[in-house]
Amino acid sequence: MEIDIENMDAGYGTTKILQGIDLHLEGPGLTCIIGPNGVGKSTLIKCMNKLLTPTAGTVKVNGRDVKEMTRKEIAEIISYVPVQSDDVFAMPVFDTVLIGRANKGGWRTSSTDIIRVKKALEVLDLTEYADRPFNELSAGQHQTVAIARGLVQETEILILDEPTSNLDIRHQIFVTSLMHEIAVSRGIMVIMISHNLNIASMFADNVVLMEKPGRIKQVGPANDVITAENILEVYNVNCEVIQHQGRPVILLDQVLN
Repeated sequence: MEIDIENMDAGYGTTKILQGIDLHLEGPGLTCIIGPNGVGKSTLIKCMNKLLTPTAGTVKVNGRDVKEMTRKEIAEIISYVPVQSDDVFAMPVFDTVLIGRANKGGWRTSSTDIIRVKKALEVLDLTEYADRPFNELSAGQHQTVAIARGLVQETEILILDEPTSNLDIRHQIFVTSLMHEIAVSRGIMVIMISHNLNIASMFADNVVLMEKPGRIKQVGPANDVITAENILEVYNVNCEVIQHQGRPVILLDQVLN
């Protein structure tokens, strides 16, 4: 499983967000995409699964240009969890997650579908909410249900846009560690956007650091990418980076003007 992006530009209307993006990712493993707000992280992952068409360059998944792939073909390879769900319906959580199995056999529910949904709810601590209407849950619970719906698709690439954005620190660690565990145990590629650099550092096999104006600064292991120099250049923040259990940890100092 691999994603290859070459000399890609992308944006919205006349506004260019990404420019000259070259990126090669291959699995299995967890890749965390980090960088300041507005740098184009969400735009980048939307180009990976054809939610957005680049204005220049190419995006290939497993050697195929996504422009030549149907949405059904992409859905069989890539599952996508957006930053937040706009769903406000009163459907039970179980049925909400079950929707994610549509790529496996349409709308006819099988015993395998039921087993997969129950397992996803279990691993994400959602079993007690299975019969509760989705619209009665908190924003953080909404996000966790969306992750469960992505998991049950059982694709070889799972892309998540800020999956921990509405979660407290405990659940941020839980979800990120779970994404790494799933990447390893299932042998899949998991790509997620994260704003918590220390949690990303703890669990990511690979880190993509983006910088303004819509470029990739560096790609590699956390120890190579998460450095005091890079944090200063990209975020304009002074910090000290120390080692803990073989991983870099950021000790924040001050924001520069």
